[in-house]
Amino acid sequence: MKGDRRKYPRLKIPLEVEYQLEGDRLCQQATLVDLSAGGLAMMTDDPLPTGRELAFVRFKLPGGGDQDAPLVEAETRVVRCYRREGVGRRSEYLIGAEFTNLNAQDFAKL
Repeated sequence: MKGDRRKYPRLKIPLEVEYQLEGDRLCQQATLVDLSAGGLAMMTDDPLPTGRELAFVRFKLPGGGDQDAPLVEAETRVVRCYRREGVGRRSEYLIGAEFTNLNAQDFAKL
């Protein structure tokens, strides 16, 4: 049996996430599945290839009311992508991404 090799514990937090692919101008929406200080997992409507750089992933952490909620923004890299059957016949994709550039202030929020 393999042990958990994660450096940071994961927290299951269903939040709305906004992300942008490197070199793209379009912002896209996803749903956060879980989060750690090292990365995140999110559900998207479209697959993202392993190794793809995201210019940013942005989300507000719970607490402090909507306007005062802490905002986190980081550059990430896709490390895995799995297809999952969604509602009806629609497919969804579980994306695992590692933070590649997370400033100290945002790291402390996590």
